[in-house]
Order: sequence, then C-alpha cells, then structure tokens
Amino acid sequence: MPDKYEVGFNGSEISLPDIARDYFETVSAINAQIKNLTELKKSIENPLKKAMLEHGIKKFSNDIFTASTISGSPYVAFDEEAMKADGVYEKYAIHMTKDDYVTIRYKKVKSDE
Repeated sequence: MPDKYEVGFNGSEISLPDIARDYFETVSAINAQIKNLTELKKSIENPLKKAMLEHGIKKFSNDIFTASTISGSPYVAFDEEAMKADGVYEKYAIHMTKDDYVTIRYKKVKSDE
C-alpha cells in the first residue's frame, strides 16, 4: 500500500500527492507565522532587555515570565586565518569580555482542565 505522502517520479520530474501539496502549503503558512511571531517577540522583548541592561536590573518577574540579566564574561577569540598561515596559536589570542545579556523564561500556561 503506497504512503499517502509518497513522492512520485517521472524521469527527473517529481510529483506530490494532492494531500502532501496541501500540507506543504500549510507548513509554508506556519513558517510565515513563525517568522512574524519571532519578529513580534523580539520587538516586545528587546525594550525590556535594553532597559534592564541600562539600569542594572538583575531580575524582573511577574506571573507570565522571569527575565534575568546574565553578566558578561571573559573569553578568548582567535584569528584563525593568521593561525593557519603561521602555524601558531597563543601568539594571536585575543582576550575579550562577552557582553551582558538578558534571558526571559516563560512560565508554563496552566490549562483549564
């Protein structure tokens, strides 16, 4: 019994069953929604993150989410091209500090059940 989403071939041409095409159309619409919602989420969250960093707020919490500032930390970066060309490692180490940032963790939505 063939799979209802099975891809058909006619030489190098691909054919999809109507149901698969319909679902691909649905997935395409979902992807567009995800993109729009991701942009909306960023536009809502970014002002809070910016304000927390500017004003030194370490934690903010309400009944929907908790936002926490994560302090920047030092790290080492390397000029890989120079290392490859020169065959050395420590000579090109760049000691830097990561920027502070804020995480937001949403609380689970309670169902009415």
